[in-house]
Amino acid sequence: METSRIEYIRNRLLEDKKVKVSELSILFDVTEETIRRDLKKLEDENFANRTYGGAVLNSRKMSANTSFYVRLMKNNEKKKIIAEEFRKVVGNNKTILADASTTVFNAIKKVKNMELTVVSNSVELLKEVSDGNITYISTGGVLDKKTMSFSGSITNSIFKRYNTDFAVVSCKGIDISTGITDSNDFQAHQKNIMIKQAKKVILLVDSSKFDEKGFVQVADAARINMLITDKKPNKEWLEYFSEKNISVIYPMGNND
Repeated sequence: METSRIEYIRNRLLEDKKVKVSELSILFDVTEETIRRDLKKLEDENFANRTYGGAVLNSRKMSANTSFYVRLMKNNEKKKIIAEEFRKVVGNNKTILADASTTVFNAIKKVKNMELTVVSNSVELLKEVSDGNITYISTGGVLDKKTMSFSGSITNSIFKRYNTDFAVVSCKGIDISTGITDSNDFQAHQKNIMIKQAKKVILLVDSSKFDEKGFVQVADAARINMLITDKKPNKEWLEYFSEKNISVIYPMGNND
């Protein structure tokens, strides 16, 4: 009940930018102190700032350090489309290295009842798939509470232990000349390790990421084996993918 209550509060904050303790207490039939504890957790995640009698949304500009839960709601519909296309192409009894991005979170969530083995540094994904059929191997490491993921030498060493069928990753941007890019060296290094450890690389990227450049290069775009997106890429990109023998997956009815 606590998890669903906090999720509701998150959504209310995203929609209304503020919440009141008294209203939430009545709505959920819990004490005001319980609601204050919920708001304290959201404040610890840098999702909200507590105020007298309630809380307001922490509206800092989104960046690599923005709360996982804020990023989860950004381009949410596009991520759901990508997740559905991912479900269609992944098969049972596969092994996967999965990054801690919100796009990959949505995709693995969609297949959590399949017979898969997933190695990931995502804390939220661990909780999400706990009631599914996935065998989940957590890397451990140093916890980043803002991104809800593990990082550091322990995390990287665990990724290097596993040779998997797929590396399923996302990125901040993809550019024909620059390749796959991300926001910082730590994330870029992690994803580069995952790409090297897998037989095939599946890049999940929504249409807003094309022709965008993040701060650090992860890998050349030609290293991808399959790209899944929410709508048909333009002619230049389709020609590039064809030239590099990269499979491109998108909803066939979404070609604008």
